[in-house]
This record gives sequence, C-alpha cells and structure tokens, in this order.
Amino acid sequence: MQDPYSLNYTVQGTNEWSQTSAPNESWSSITSSSSGQYLAACINDGGIHTSNNYGSSWIPQTNGLPTDASWNSIAPSSSGQYLVACINGGGIYTSNNYGNTWIAQTNGLPSNSNWSSITSSSSGQYLFACSTNDSTYQGIYASTNYGYTWTQQTVGTLSNTPPINWSSITSSANGQYVAACINGGGIYTYTYNTVGTPWIQQTNGLPANALWTSITTSANGQYLAACIYGGGIYTSNSYGISWILANGTYSQLWTSITSSANGQYLAACIYGGEIYTSNNYAYLWTRTSAPTNKSWTSITMSSSGQYVNACSSDGYIYTYSIDMDIGNVFGSMIEVLQLSEQNPLSEQNP
Repeated sequence: MQDPYSLNYTVQGTNEWSQTSAPNESWSSITSSSSGQYLAACINDGGIHTSNNYGSSWIPQTNGLPTDASWNSIAPSSSGQYLVACINGGGIYTSNNYGNTWIAQTNGLPSNSNWSSITSSSSGQYLFACSTNDSTYQGIYASTNYGYTWTQQTVGTLSNTPPINWSSITSSANGQYVAACINGGGIYTYTYNTVGTPWIQQTNGLPANALWTSITTSANGQYLAACIYGGGIYTSNSYGISWILANGTYSQLWTSITSSANGQYLAACIYGGEIYTSNNYAYLWTRTSAPTNKSWTSITMSSSGQYVNACSSDGYIYTYSIDMDIGNVFGSMIEVLQLSEQNPLSEQNP
C-alpha cells in the first residue's frame, strides 16, 4: 500500500453537494448500499423513505410500518436488499425486498425499548442493536438470522451506574468484529462468535466518559473511527485496541461519521455546522462545500467512498459524488486539517 503521506492532494476540480427530492422532514438516519445506488432514510416522528437511483428520487414506505414513529437508525446489507430499522420507544423492523415491505421483529427483544442504533453485516444475516437508558447494563442485542430471533449480549465489564446510554454500534462486513460506544461513557469492542471472548472497554488513547455519538468501521473491522459531541474524532487502525485523536477535529458538535470499506475514506458531520471528509485514513481532512449551519444528523457513503449522502433534522437530504480520477481528491479543499500520524496497515478483506 502506498504511504499516505506521499499522496498528492493538489486540487484539480470541485464537486458540489446537491439537495435531493426527499421531502422537508426531521431526518434522523441515512444509510447506503455498497454501490451507493440504494439508499434508505428514516424520520424522527415520521416514516422511512428509500431510493434506488443514488438519491435522485425517493419513495415513502408504509407496508408493515407504524405511522409517525420516532425512527432512530437504519442499516442495509451490502446489496441494499435487506434493511433493518429501529424506533426510540418502539421496536425493530426488517425488510428483505429493498424496503418495500416490513416485518416487526419481537422474538427475544424487549418491548418498546429506546433503540438508538442498529448495524448489519454485508449479507444482512448478522444484526446488532443497542439502546439508551438501559437499566441492566446489557442494552445490546444480536441476531444471526436476519432479525428473526435476538439474543441479549452480556457486557460484564461495565462499571458505570445505570442507566447506560448506548449511542452507536457498528460491525465488520462478516459480522465478526463489533464496536459500540456510550454517550457519557466509553468504547467497547467484541469478537462475535468467538468462544469466551468478552466485550472489552478500550481506553488506550481515549478520553473517559465522553459524549460519543457515532462509530464506524472498515469492512474487515481493522480501522475504526468515532466522534464526540463537543469533542473530537478518534481513529484506530488496530481493531480498536489503541486510538489517536485527529488533531483539529476537537471542540465540534460531531453527530455522525462513516467509512469506506477499506477505511481510507471518511466523512463526518457537525450539528449546526459543516461536513468534513478525509481520503487518507483521517491523516488530512477537508471541509466540503456542503451547506453550513444545518442540523446534520447522519452521514453515509458507498463502499468505494465515491458517493456520500447526509441528512439533517431541519430538513432535506443531500448527496455528493466524488470524482475518483482527479488526483485522489476527496471533497473540495476549502479547509485542510492536519491530523495525528497514523500508519495504515495492509487491507485484509474478511
């Protein structure tokens, strides 16, 4: 792999964000298939909309779904065929046909939990969900059969006093490596289906009791990135064992972060601020031409990093297509942030 510090970041072109035809709603979460063609987004106190043409047009989905639910998170399989979404104060719903019909899943799940985040393996078979205001420490559930049955996870290393506010969860493409973070707590990692492996709190390089809002991983689980509301962005290239603060990203209201499949490309958004991107494992960041001062709540990208989509709680969904053939530029170079040194290792697909 080429040393990232030797890459040429001369800007040879500019791409602009475009507002899609999605309605003016309080969007809470957006997600993308591996190709970027299939998108799904959900509304706080609303419904779920899908797109099969890179966000050019959107379809409201109602078949099997409750009306005006407080949707918090949505996740797809790599193809976009399988979708899973969760409600704050409600349930978990799955779809196996690109969001056209949905099924409420209850087997093994508590009723009306405050689900905050959900994630899927690339096949859609392995699912993980977490909740806020959990009074038993164990607010994480897993499914190995596309969401039909669920098992509560034991996170025995937690020493905080309940309730625990799990805010975000992510998994590798094969569902083996899982990471989750707590709003007002720490970051925990887990190797799923490995006998005797516990959830481990990661502390090396991380602040204590931070307001973690979002965590993302590369397809193989090696590269992780997480952001803090009112803090900075932290990255790991060691499956979460050690972390580095991305210099210049602190003291921002970061709400969501997303990664390409190889972990090289990243995008993160600020509530009431801007959207930043990186094309070299978070070593350098650029402030994009996205509208400023919007209440950005969620951001997603295709596995290649070419297609980026973001939504806001004060209305609309925006899309951004990066020209991958203009000197490896990722976003318009409005502002560059120099980050702490990282030494990416070679990519290893699961």
